[in-house]
Amino acid sequence: MIYLSNGRLLFPCPEDRIREYCRLEVYHGYDDFHSVSNVISRKDIEATKRIFSMIDQHGHSESTSILSSTAITSALSAVPDKELGRIADEEWRAIRESIGSLFDAFHSIDYVGLAKTAKILHLKRPNLFPILDSYVVEFLTGTRLSDVSSRHALTDTGVRTMEIVRKDIVRNFQSFRQLKEALMDLPIPLTVARMYDILCWTTWKWDILGIRQTTKWVQTDSGFRKETGHVSKTLLDPNQLGEFKTPTTRSPTLPSSSPRFIGKECVEVNTLEELDQIISRKEGFIVITDTTGNKIHSISCRWVNRNGFELKVIVNRKRNGRYFWCKDYDGAKARFRAKDCRTCI
Repeated sequence: MIYLSNGRLLFPCPEDRIREYCRLEVYHGYDDFHSVSNVISRKDIEATKRIFSMIDQHGHSESTSILSSTAITSALSAVPDKELGRIADEEWRAIRESIGSLFDAFHSIDYVGLAKTAKILHLKRPNLFPILDSYVVEFLTGTRLSDVSSRHALTDTGVRTMEIVRKDIVRNFQSFRQLKEALMDLPIPLTVARMYDILCWTTWKWDILGIRQTTKWVQTDSGFRKETGHVSKTLLDPNQLGEFKTPTTRSPTLPSSSPRFIGKECVEVNTLEELDQIISRKEGFIVITDTTGNKIHSISCRWVNRNGFELKVIVNRKRNGRYFWCKDYDGAKARFRAKDCRTCI
């Protein structure tokens, strides 16, 4: 058993959960691409794309800035690849400062948020950094990354999350060491930091949000092929979740005269949680606006996903488009002058 989130959740069977994650979610193609050095390579960037970092998507090329950043290289050289649970308090204070500077170096680049940063840093410092995406951060801190508006605040959120991660791992260090030994038969070894983020991420996605569809990459002779599945074996009993409950959707409060709001039949989607709940209800349509033209999609369309939403709405702060849920197809298409998605409609 392992305690997570400052002791707020007791996870009863971590070994079974991690085995199910490695069987169903992204594992091959990312966790076998650790590269401990101070230089970020194109190979690192490509590996993060397989865990849906969305780097260079939607016409942006942030990887060019990441790869050429001397500030990132310099800041990374000050951060050792030490196992988080073995760092003494005094040493941690110095490392924490260096982590803040490293996060700042990443977040100074347009379209690079905490999730992209952490997905790269886990490859470069696999013993120190877990993956800190929106699921992990909200599970540990209660903070929605979509609500973090400035780069400085984003770095503060990342450092604060790392504090919680370290405390949890230190508190459960012996249990994590035993867990690591029990999982030595996995084809790709996992660090304690990675096992920790898997437990947090799956608890938020599978158990709390109830999103049970999974995605992984299968390597073939011609490259990696995406494969979907469904969680079934290690779900927690609702009583085991304690104080954790499904987040409530906050309805956007836009005036009815706004071009982004049409009565109760069409509302703007502002958070990942709203998107998740809309997808789970399987009703209505999604309009994605863009500077290149608006498109209407069915709820089940592969283009309606968290990664695309996070990039457009959260990371890019709606600079080039927005997401809207609409109940009526004809009304939405006419209102937004949207073209049908060629994939789903």
